[in-house]
Amino acid sequence: MPSIPSIRTSIENQSALIRDEHARKGKFLRDARNRLCAYSGGFTVVYPYVSNNEKWAFRCWHASMGNVRTRFEIISKVMQSSKANYLSEFIYVNEGIVINGHVYPITRMKWVDGITIKDYICTNKSSKAKLTRLAENFLKMVQDMHHRRFAHGDLQHGNIIVNDKGDLFLIDYDSFYCPELKGAADIIQGLPDYQHPSRKLNKLSTEKLDYFSELIIYLSILGISEKPSLVDKYRVVDSEHLLFTANDFKNLKQSAIYRDLLNLSNTIDKLLSVLIDYLKETNLNNL
Repeated sequence: MPSIPSIRTSIENQSALIRDEHARKGKFLRDARNRLCAYSGGFTVVYPYVSNNEKWAFRCWHASMGNVRTRFEIISKVMQSSKANYLSEFIYVNEGIVINGHVYPITRMKWVDGITIKDYICTNKSSKAKLTRLAENFLKMVQDMHHRRFAHGDLQHGNIIVNDKGDLFLIDYDSFYCPELKGAADIIQGLPDYQHPSRKLNKLSTEKLDYFSELIIYLSILGISEKPSLVDKYRVVDSEHLLFTANDFKNLKQSAIYRDLLNLSNTIDKLLSVLIDYLKETNLNNL
C-alpha cells in the first residue's frame, strides 16, 4: 500500500495523477502554511476538497483491507439507492489515483459539517432538552438502520457527526454492513470502549454489529442528560470513550459507572438490565 507522504505527493500533482475526474477538477483545501489539509485514520487518509461549491472528502487507503473493489462497489450502490438521510453521498472509484506509477482506488464522500457526537454532548451537557432530542434522533436513526438491516460496524463518537440542528450523520463506511454483504469478513473490530467483548472473536459481518455500541451510546446520552456532572467525573472531553470503558464490561455491576447510572430513571434502569444480558452473550448474533 502507498504511504501517506506518497499519497500527498500525487495529490499535489492532481491534474496529472488524480484520475477521478470529480476530484481532479476540484480545489483541495490547504492550511495557513499552504499544506494540504489531511485527516488520517487506521486505514485511510482523507483530503477535503471543494467542487461546484460543495465540500467533499477524498479518501485513499494507506493500509490494506484486502480486495475492496466488490465490497465498496456494493456499499456505494446501496447507499445511493437507500437515500437514508443519515448517510452521506458515497462513491467508490476503482481507478482513482496514480501513486508511484501504480493505480489505486479511492472513495469520495460528501463532507458533513458539524461536530462529533461526543463534543456535542459535552458542549450541551447542561441542556436536558438538547440531549433528550439528541437521544430521540439517535434512536430513530438506529431503528431505521435495523429496519434496513444496516450496520455501521465501527459505531463510536468519531464516526457520528451532529450538525447545528441536532441532526445525526454517520461517516467512515469501511466496516459498513448491508444484506448484500452477508458472509463478508468482519475486518474492523472498532474501539474497545464501544464494542462487545466478543467482537474481537467475531468472524463475519452481520446486521447486529452495532447493537452493543448503540446501547452504550444511547445509555451515555440519557445518563448525562439526567446527571451532567458525569462528563467531568469520567473525563469525557479528553477521552476516547463516553461513559463506559472496556474495563467496565468485565464486571459491570461492580463498576462505578453502573452505580452512577442506576436509579437515574426507569428507562436507564431497563437499559442497564439489557446491557447486563448482552454481556452474558458470547455471540453477537444472539444480541
